[in-house]
Amino acid sequence: MNTIYKIKDKFLQIEIATVIFLLLITFSVVIIEVIFRFLGFPLYWSEEIARYSFVWLIMFGCIVGIEKKIHFKVDFFAKSLHKNLQMIIFYIGNLITGVFLFFLAYKGVMLCINAQGVTSPALGIPQYYAYLAIPVATVLMLFHLLIQFYEGIKGRKI
Repeated sequence: MNTIYKIKDKFLQIEIATVIFLLLITFSVVIIEVIFRFLGFPLYWSEEIARYSFVWLIMFGCIVGIEKKIHFKVDFFAKSLHKNLQMIIFYIGNLITGVFLFFLAYKGVMLCINAQGVTSPALGIPQYYAYLAIPVATVLMLFHLLIQFYEGIKGRKI
């Protein structure tokens, strides 16, 4: 199982680096567009790059949020319960999240398949590049969620 943890840690490093990179791309493109628009030379492609990188940024940010357990949750009630009941609520919450992510991954794949042949208006790139963020990110979220589920069963790190 140590190999899985090494893989998870390597994935997390790549995911965090991807979030940072996408944030820099989004921010830089928007700033450049504002400057060029102010100078009277609007860039026709910048809005699409900013939008697509922002979509990927959000999805990869969700991956990091799943791994670090920092997503918003209401645990006021659960914290007042016995430790065993807290664990049951944790498992039920992870199970519901996992089912939702599995459904989202499936629908994301279907969206990518249906978008084949469609290109973006300004850049002319295939539209499914933007949509691919959904299945890629949800599969990675499921990977991290399964490891958390395993850690909970083994009594580690929750």
